[in-house]
Amino acid sequence: MKRRKVSKKTSTKTKCDFLSAVFHGDKKKVLNYLKNNWDINIRTGRTSSLLYLAIKQKNFSLIELLLNNGAEINGALQTVGILEGYTGLHIASGDNDEKLVRYLISRGADVNFSAPDRGQPIHAAVYFQNINIVRILLENGADVNAKYSEKLYKKYLVGEKLSNDCYEEVNLLIRGIIKKNYGLVKLLIENGADLRECQKTVLLHAIESNSQEIVQLIINKVSSLCKKNIKLSEFINATYPSGKYSGYMCLHLACKNENPFSVSHLIQNGGNVNAIAEDGVQPIHLAILYPNVEIIKILLDNGAHIDALFKTHYYQNFPKLSEWVHSNNITLITHSIIYKNVNVVKLLLEYDVITKTSHRFIKNIIFYASASDNLEIIELILENLGKIFGKMSERIKSFVNNKYSQGCYSGYTPLHMACRNKNLSCVEFFIQNGADDFAQASDGAQAIHVAVIIPKNEEIIKLLLENGANVNAKFQFKNQRIKKSKPGAMV
Repeated sequence: MKRRKVSKKTSTKTKCDFLSAVFHGDKKKVLNYLKNNWDINIRTGRTSSLLYLAIKQKNFSLIELLLNNGAEINGALQTVGILEGYTGLHIASGDNDEKLVRYLISRGADVNFSAPDRGQPIHAAVYFQNINIVRILLENGADVNAKYSEKLYKKYLVGEKLSNDCYEEVNLLIRGIIKKNYGLVKLLIENGADLRECQKTVLLHAIESNSQEIVQLIINKVSSLCKKNIKLSEFINATYPSGKYSGYMCLHLACKNENPFSVSHLIQNGGNVNAIAEDGVQPIHLAILYPNVEIIKILLDNGAHIDALFKTHYYQNFPKLSEWVHSNNITLITHSIIYKNVNVVKLLLEYDVITKTSHRFIKNIIFYASASDNLEIIELILENLGKIFGKMSERIKSFVNNKYSQGCYSGYTPLHMACRNKNLSCVEFFIQNGADDFAQASDGAQAIHVAVIIPKNEEIIKLLLENGANVNAKFQFKNQRIKKSKPGAMV
C-alpha cells in the first residue's frame, strides 16, 4: 500500500497528532490517518512503535485495528533500551495479561521469538513468575529448556542469589528454583524440563533454595529418571563449577542452610558425608560452623569424620579463629569451644571425640575452654576425661596443665588464662583438679603474675596464695607484656 508523503512544514505536527491519537486510543482518528496512507510502523522518536503504545494502553480494539492494517505481529516494539527488539508477546507475557497473550498467539505471534538479548516471551513470564502465562506459552510450543544468554543474565539476574556466578548454568527451571516458586518448578518439570541441561547442578540450586517441597520434588524426579547411564548420586554429588561455592556439593549446602530434612534425604540417596570441597571444607565443618546439633548427629551417625580438621585459610571468615589459631590444628570441638556452643561440645563428647582425635590436636581443649571463659564447657570436658582416664589421673592433670605453644600466650596453662579472665570459679575448679600453681609460661610468668597484673583481681590472688602460690615470685622483664593484654579476648 502506498503511503502518503508528509510535507516538511506539517510533518512534525501531524506526526505528533497521529501518535497522540494512538496513545489516547482514538480509534476513529487513527483509522482516518491509516486511510490516508500513514505508515503503520511509524515510531515515537524512532523508538516505540504504534503497537507498543496500544499494548501498554491494553486497548484491544486498537491493537486489532493496527494488526489488521499491517502492524508486524513479531515486530520490535522498541528499538533501543531494555526492551530492544521485544515483541508484543514479550510485553504481554511480562505484564501477566492472559487475554492478550492468547490473542497475540492466535494472530500468529512466535512464542519462541528471540530478541537481540535472546530473551523469549517465556523468559519474561518466568522472570515475573506469571505461572498461568508460562502454562499458555508451553501449551503453544514455548521452549521449556530456554536458557539465559550472557546479556539477558546480566540485564535481569545479576545481584540475585546465583551462587555459581555462571550464566550458562541458568535456565527457566533454575530461575524458578532460585525464586522458591514450587508451582512454577512443578509446571516446568511436568512439561519436560530437562534436569540434565543444568550439568547436574539443578539439585544444588534446589538445596540452596532451602525449600523442602522443591528439594523433594527434584529428588523424586531425578529418581524417576535414573537409568543405566544416569545415577541419582551423580546429581546429589555434583559440584558447583565456579563462584563462591566452587566445589561444594548438595550436602555442603544443606548443612550450611541448617536443613536436617535435606541432609537426611541426601545421605539416604548416596550423598557423600565426607565430600571435600576445593577449600577443604567437608559437610561436618559446615554443620559445626553453622551449628545444628540435629545435623551433626545425622552426619556422625552416617560416618562423618569426627576428627576432621579445619584449614587455616578458612579462618578469615571467623575472626575468633583467626585470632587464636596459627596452624592446621583446629578441631571440630576446638571451634565449638571457642564459640561457646555448649550443646555441640556435649554432643561431640558423647561421640568420643577425644579418643577419636589425635592427642596433638586435642591436647589444648581445656586451654581453649579456659580462654573462652566458660566453666560449663570446662566441667563437661573434665567429666568426659574422667570417664576415659579415671578421675584425678595423671592423664587428666596433663590436660589441665598442658601449655599452649603458639602466639602471644605461648606456655600459658588453663590456670593462666582463668587468672587473666578474672574467673574465680574457673581458677578454683582448676586448682581442685590438679592445676600447677608454679607452671611457668614461655616468658616466665606464673599464674600469680597474671593475677597480680590484671586489675581488681584480689580474690583470685588470695585463692592462689592460699593454695601455695609463691608470694615472692619475681617478675621478669619480658612478662611485662601481660599489661597489654585485655581480659576476655575470646568473649
